[in-house]
Amino acid sequence: RKVFGAMTTATGLIAFDADTHTYWHGMENIPSVSEVLRPITQKYLDTIPEGILNWKRDLGIAVHKACELFDLGTLDEDQLDEQIAPYLEGYKRFTVDNFPTWDGIEQIVFEPTTRYAGTLDRAGIVDGHFAIVDIKTSVKIAPSAAIQLWAYALAHDEMVTPSLYVLQLTKGDYILKEFTDYDLYSETWDALLALRRWNKLTEK
Repeated sequence: RKVFGAMTTATGLIAFDADTHTYWHGMENIPSVSEVLRPITQKYLDTIPEGILNWKRDLGIAVHKACELFDLGTLDEDQLDEQIAPYLEGYKRFTVDNFPTWDGIEQIVFEPTTRYAGTLDRAGIVDGHFAIVDIKTSVKIAPSAAIQLWAYALAHDEMVTPSLYVLQLTKGDYILKEFTDYDLYSETWDALLALRRWNKLTEK
């Protein structure tokens, strides 16, 4: 496998295969947060033409990478594609306004009890509070983003309940949206995990 990233847990290594976008614990395929969310995201995704969906996915990957390199201090902005640069400007404005201090950047997380994995965009201090932040370049923020953030928070090893934010990047600006209905997110995520277990059981 082409391993893009990995994390070490008490029970071994969790590896991310970049070619298939899958997570592995040894020979066990660990479901991703995106997979578990599929029952509530697929209907929305099906409304988007495949070409546009692929283009938006590629744009998101490129913007994420630019923001990651910016945070790491290794981005050569002179080489940045002109389509990506305005989104980076939006990210820069966010950092100036909110002074984030990141503990995790594109960090693989794993929840060992219910056994799922994912890659959170950012974890750290935002406006004085520990937060999980997901970076989006989409025009609209799907409600499922809140459940995605909650799943990352459960899998993260921080002991405090974090603030949950979507950082929506626009060309030259940003919108920071907080999600606070933790009870609803918890119930929904538990239901999605139960549905996945049921589907796996009935496939046999």
